Amino acid sequence: MYETEANVKTESSTQLPPEAIAAFAELQGKIVTRSVLPWSEHCTECAWPTCYTTCEMYSPRADGRCRRFIDGMVRIDCPSAINGYLVKIRFKQWGKLWTPGNLNLHPHRKALRIESRDYQIGKLLYQLPMPGQARKVVIQKRYGLKKKLTLHGRSRNTQNLPTSFLLECFNPMEQAVDLSFTVRSFADRKIPFQKLISVKPGFQRIRVPLSDISSVVNLSTSFGIELIPNEIGKEITLYFGLMDFAQEIKAHAEKSSKVKCVVWDLDHTLWHGVLVEEGAAKLQLKPGRVPR
Repeated sequence: MYETEANVKTESSTQLPPEAIAAFAELQGKIVTRSVLPWSEHCTECAWPTCYTTCEMYSPRADGRCRRFIDGMVRIDCPSAINGYLVKIRFKQWGKLWTPGNLNLHPHRKALRIESRDYQIGKLLYQLPMPGQARKVVIQKRYGLKKKLTLHGRSRNTQNLPTSFLLECFNPMEQAVDLSFTVRSFADRKIPFQKLISVKPGFQRIRVPLSDISSVVNLSTSFGIELIPNEIGKEITLYFGLMDFAQEIKAHAEKSSKVKCVVWDLDHTLWHGVLVEEGAAKLQLKPGRVPR
């Protein structure tokens, strides 16, 4: 669940290559339950509210909060994606994605209804004919309520835990982008869980096992999650799909750690070109083929 209602823009998925759209659709029917985390834009150097008057990089949104993404969270219509849409983000310096976290899982169809209802309510609040200051107050109170409900909505069902934190991302650029993934407890000052995720050009689906995170952070208490691009220059553009704790069907979840494949034909099937004619150095793997 992304804060796309703060941006009136909605764009078409035709800006993405067909293979990326197909990749975002691969999880259809394979997610049992998932969380609905309210991702929003934040600043790595935030010192609210003083930074709103002292920081030269402060750029106000319609609700008065700081605009840390160049266009905000731009909603991309993509019915074949697992949650029905994607989000395009053009990160500015100090921009980060942040959400309060919990392990409260919902059946996939219910999660879709929760997301749709939240988007429609948020969109309505931005469009209501009311004084600007009144709109800011209402939107901020709503965001505060969402944050509170998420932080206190921790699941007590230890038999229904996610298998992993699942992140889908398409990188349209020619160079890889390193993302710092951090899970930090609010209840103590212990070392947070951190992982450097390298998003190569093209589509990637990353699974961070729940056991890896819970071995460092007590997930039964309040915690936050952030995703920060490293070494931002002028801007970094990424497309995000599902970004939640998820429980996948067992057969699919096992594929991430063990892959078996028998290929009877290689030339023009596994790669472009003919091995004996062009040599290994000139061959290129076809999209979706991963060397092991």
